[in-house]
Amino acid sequence: MKTGFLNIHDMVLIITIIECLFLMALLLVLPAQRKQPRQLLALFSFLIALSLCATIFIWNVDLQKLELDKTVIFPVLLTLSLLLQGPALYFYFRSLSEDIDLRHWRTLIHLVPALIAIATILIFGITAEDWLPWSQLASDKSAARKFVWALGRCLPF
Repeated sequence: MKTGFLNIHDMVLIITIIECLFLMALLLVLPAQRKQPRQLLALFSFLIALSLCATIFIWNVDLQKLELDKTVIFPVLLTLSLLLQGPALYFYFRSLSEDIDLRHWRTLIHLVPALIAIATILIFGITAEDWLPWSQLASDKSAARKFVWALGRCLPF
């Protein structure tokens, strides 16, 4: 057997996914005085696992043969998870000192970049195959991909 289904990078991502999901489960199950900070930290851990899972499905050559790269699911999941990590971590730290009403309009403003990126992916139909930087795209679709890449990479920072 000369080629493997998963390389060492994928195995590291899978181990990290398992650790994040385990941490999320522990945060949700173990008792706590205040639940909101634990739930937000569990959400942050889940978003990390989701972004790593989408990364595996987008970049693994063997998984690209399953025709899953013809859908917009994985770019949407990756972008959504990357752009929601910042607000989740911010709300976690803020919830340590005060209770937060997550349905208030001021907190929902933090979701606007994620909604813009998801709308861009859906409008232009950017699939996982289009997400790869070496794919040849029309100029408008290429500009949309670059815009979403910039949002996904710069805003979490």
